[in-house]
Amino acid sequence: MANELEISYQGVASLYAVIRRHDDAYVWSVTRTTLETWADSTLDDYDIVMTDSGGDVYHANWPPTMTAGQYRVLYYRRDGALPGTSDLLLATNDIYWDGQTTTSQSTVNLDPNALTSLESIKRFLRLTQSGDDTLLVELINQTTDRIERICGRQFKQRTYRQRYHDASRTGLVLEHFPVAQIHRVSIGATAAMTAIYSGSAIRADVRVNESAVILRSISAAGTVSTHTLDFETYPTMSTLVAAVDTQVDWSATLTRDAPSADLHFSTAADARGRTVWLSYPQEEDAACHLDFATGTLHLSGPWAVGPVLVEYEAGFLVIPDDVVLVANELVAQAYHLGRRDTSVDREKIGDYSYALSGLASLSDAQLVRLRPYMNIPLGGI
Repeated sequence: MANELEISYQGVASLYAVIRRHDDAYVWSVTRTTLETWADSTLDDYDIVMTDSGGDVYHANWPPTMTAGQYRVLYYRRDGALPGTSDLLLATNDIYWDGQTTTSQSTVNLDPNALTSLESIKRFLRLTQSGDDTLLVELINQTTDRIERICGRQFKQRTYRQRYHDASRTGLVLEHFPVAQIHRVSIGATAAMTAIYSGSAIRADVRVNESAVILRSISAAGTVSTHTLDFETYPTMSTLVAAVDTQVDWSATLTRDAPSADLHFSTAADARGRTVWLSYPQEEDAACHLDFATGTLHLSGPWAVGPVLVEYEAGFLVIPDDVVLVANELVAQAYHLGRRDTSVDREKIGDYSYALSGLASLSDAQLVRLRPYMNIPLGGI
């Protein structure tokens, strides 16, 4: 094996690599062929000189006698006669060395809802080596989050649970689109369980949010006790009731078993010596009609009064090409931006000089491509 260390750099420069072990940050000494504690005074013992292979690519060999393990490689541009602590860091990447070969090992996982893939961005950048895979995955995840915040929506198809305080005669507009299918529409409210506090606290209340039932009490001394019973741990009303009964001075009764995540939201309800009723949908599967073009849901039959819970799938199974292109362009822009000296804000070629942008920014053309996919609230809501 050879040329395991690789970096792209435009221009002619003195580049070198430094290898550090993940576990303890020990650095490989080229001079002593061993891993040791870092010392600025012996920095010139650590540099692995990169060779210009032409075409803006520099290579070096991995030290063959290094013990197997997880390492981080740091690539620098040498500005003086010897390596120095002020040398510009160009890039880093994680590598696993098994004693014979290197493989790219990343502790960063690609978001399952990413707007592009590692393979797609590497094709876009014309990259064939895996040395920058970790960096690219990080940039893809960051870019996905950025585009989704700009567009006010999520793109990949997934299941959503959306709640409404009451039904509207003009229909319920689903937040996420395009809608693929409706799993259920549940309406109304009926008792599922009760909870009560019988202790000496001066205040006690029960509340329900998206993920848990929360029991809270305040003693005469001002001590606050909070018990968060999450739906993932207690997936049914019966398990939730049993969990409430284990809390000191709290008790609960079951009215009807159902998924605990179906409980309607509630703000703090006084439970000090009082029974608090927690409700869930009265009608599990209400008839409805969906206008796929507008994402508007119309309930059928007698008019529904009370909370509405809609569970549905929305988003794209395949991310639209325009969105993938914008994602690849922004990742590429951020990738190349990290490879230049960010302390330089202008460059000059002959009599011509130009400014260098310090940020990966969206162009007007990119915003135009994203605009059809933006979630723009109607009526300012």
